Amino acid sequence: MEWNYRKFDIDSDSLDLIKDLSKQLQEGFIIFSGTSNHEIKFYNDRIVELLECDNRKEFESYIDNDFYKNVLKDDFESIKDVLGKFIPGEYQEPLKISYKCFTNKGNIRNLKGYVNFAHTEEYGDIFYSFVSDSSQELEYQSMRNVVDKIFKEQRKLEHLVDVKLNKRRLKNKAFYGTKILLVDEDELTRVISRNVLEEEGANMYEADNGERAMSYIKRRIGIDAIIMDILSPFEKTIEAINGIRDLEKNFDNQIPIFILSSKASDEQIEMCLEAGANDYMDKPFVVSEFARAFVSCMREQTMNLERRLADTIRKASTDVLTSVKNIAAYTEKVADLSRKMVSKEQPKYAIVMCDINSLKYVNDNFGHDVGDTYIKNCCRIICNVFIHSPVYRIGGDEFVVVLQNSDYKNREFLMEKLVDDIIEAEKIGEYKDGKASLAAGIAVYDHKIDYSFADVVKRADAMMYKYKQAIKR
Repeated sequence: MEWNYRKFDIDSDSLDLIKDLSKQLQEGFIIFSGTSNHEIKFYNDRIVELLECDNRKEFESYIDNDFYKNVLKDDFESIKDVLGKFIPGEYQEPLKISYKCFTNKGNIRNLKGYVNFAHTEEYGDIFYSFVSDSSQELEYQSMRNVVDKIFKEQRKLEHLVDVKLNKRRLKNKAFYGTKILLVDEDELTRVISRNVLEEEGANMYEADNGERAMSYIKRRIGIDAIIMDILSPFEKTIEAINGIRDLEKNFDNQIPIFILSSKASDEQIEMCLEAGANDYMDKPFVVSEFARAFVSCMREQTMNLERRLADTIRKASTDVLTSVKNIAAYTEKVADLSRKMVSKEQPKYAIVMCDINSLKYVNDNFGHDVGDTYIKNCCRIICNVFIHSPVYRIGGDEFVVVLQNSDYKNREFLMEKLVDDIIEAEKIGEYKDGKASLAAGIAVYDHKIDYSFADVVKRADAMMYKYKQAIKR
């Protein structure tokens, strides 16, 4: 639908009303120029709070009258793309924007909102945007996913350890609370084995063939162990084991399967183990022997779960492309150091800010696959120099290193080595061979001048900018 351009104008009276109303909003509200400089024309106090500034003067000093000043580089182009979709003189619905920015205290905050375009008598073409904090929403979702995984793994550990070990000891029963499926074609044998195991506290389930055994697995009733007699013919035993293992492909853990027989050959036992059985026991059934085998399997599964839990936590804080720590891990590190600074511990650390040179040029001219190689080349240089310090990738082309301990003591030597390595990497002809280029700057925390982690970051960033300007010259 075409709208007359004048109908979309905002006169000075309307603008004054908008400004007055914005002061009462719980959301941030900002007006900035529609020209290329994106100069900020108006903002409310909520914007000041979102960027963690104590007052408007501090905000204006920090933002330097530029809407893009604190936007992370990864999101800079995406916002420009959104703003470029507005066409002067045409009615358009507000467009959604989501981006990350650095706050005045050095934290990274996720912001979201809606932006629109207008023409005003006072400011000409402008953009105006409502902004709110989505950091907690995104952090909650991310942490919720991690917590859900952790709780899921913990519940398995509790089931395997607490239920099977602690409760059994309390009740003085070898298999208290354990669900055991007994698979045997002979009814009398099942009755005898069932009575023995029930006496030891087990909850028993029975099947006289492989098909009925698999029906229990399909019903997901939480079987903890399977005791299976060699079925006749023997092929049915292998078929049953394979069938159970196939059903478990989407399960988190395999159910221990123990083969029981008095006449199985060594070859048959080997075939059962290769099919997926965990152990073999001779008849007659001995409870103590089964208990030892079962506890051994349980311990192995517990160790596997602990390894997977540690791996889940590690992946949640690791950058996928470079394998260094990601922005979530960086946020935790910032919080930890900030707490120590506030508590007067005066931690000894330095911040190294690194920025990859010409990444957009590489992506545009050689493709993102080459760009990814370029990023990894640059990251490798940083990691090879600061081998005792955590390296964080906080943006597409931005890395931060927090120097502590030996790297902190040797920081001057390490910075010289970093510069030398960068110079050598710039001489390499091909990206596939390790060609890399980046700028770096360092700042040492000084409790006399640094009142927040952000102050150290600002100084490191300023040093990096000087390095980048020197390269251009």
